[in-house]
Amino acid sequence: MKTRSKSSLIGIAFSIIASLALNAAPMTNADVVKMVQAGIDETVIVTSIQNAENGFDTSADGLIALSQANVPKPVINAIIMRVSSASTAATTAVPMLAATTAPTPAQAASASVAPVGKGLFIAYEPALSDNEIYGIIRTSADERGWKVASDAPGSMRLEYKGFIIVVSYGGGTILIDHTKKSESWAKNLQSHIQKKLTRTQRTQKRATR
Repeated sequence: MKTRSKSSLIGIAFSIIASLALNAAPMTNADVVKMVQAGIDETVIVTSIQNAENGFDTSADGLIALSQANVPKPVINAIIMRVSSASTAATTAVPMLAATTAPTPAQAASASVAPVGKGLFIAYEPALSDNEIYGIIRTSADERGWKVASDAPGSMRLEYKGFIIVVSYGGGTILIDHTKKSESWAKNLQSHIQKKLTRTQRTQKRATR
């Protein structure tokens, strides 16, 4: 049985994306399953999800179907984060909680910046602990000149030259939520985090061989 080359798999991914774009159709769970079954690298699929129009189903049945179709966890996490990002686009405020429920520290940190409806995502191996991810994000922020304005489990609010972003992490996905004005600075930080994350994951894989 012949194995498809990486360039061939990427070509399949872009064919699917192009087809969706031409038909103005949102990307769906079925499209993701099709890409997984075609053997496309999960990082390519995650990037496609991040940039696609949201048409995903994250109901219990939808997530179960994705799992049964052997969709990798980082890909499922990217879908969940994409839907979450899209759902917050309709409002610039955090939804009101029940009077008897106090906001968590992470919710309080996230409430300090209005999302633009499409955050920046980074997928990582879920085997990495929250402490390891926190260390990568914090070191990257320090090296790029970002100051930690507030810090809570799974989320931190960063400031740089008057710009504000909120970085949330957990379950194999990092989300950098930014304002319109801070988007370019957020992308710069995203690139820095990705490089450190890649090095860390490679080191861990070599250590387990």
